[in-house]
Amino acid sequence: MPMTHEIQQLMQKLRLPGMRAAYEGIVSTKNLNSIGNDELLNLILQAEWDERENSKANRRLQNAKFRIRASMEEIDFFTPRGLDKTQLLRFAYGSFLKHGENILITGLTGVGKSYIASAWAILLVSLVIRSITL
Repeated sequence: MPMTHEIQQLMQKLRLPGMRAAYEGIVSTKNLNSIGNDELLNLILQAEWDERENSKANRRLQNAKFRIRASMEEIDFFTPRGLDKTQLLRFAYGSFLKHGENILITGLTGVGKSYIASAWAILLVSLVIRSITL
């Protein structure tokens, strides 16, 4: 495969890291001859698309400068703090955004208000980015 190195160099020069990684993976597993041209093109284009979307989402999350890196999966619902798991997860879908509604989080110091707000924000930023770009 004398052209393989040339193709990889062109992908690097054109700044197509997703395509290059997918192509290198296909070449290294010796599957290049077993797939058709259309399938190969589809695979590497999809890999580039995914790479760019992930980079865009990560860049937007970094630009948001969240103080706390929180996630909904890490919220402790077993500690007695009066959290309604169903309601928190319902808000996580972001339907209140579509209706232009606000959420007010109240509670004592140290119960996790900032953590919950950050978890929602990070999740919703990710959902909005994906829904805009799809």
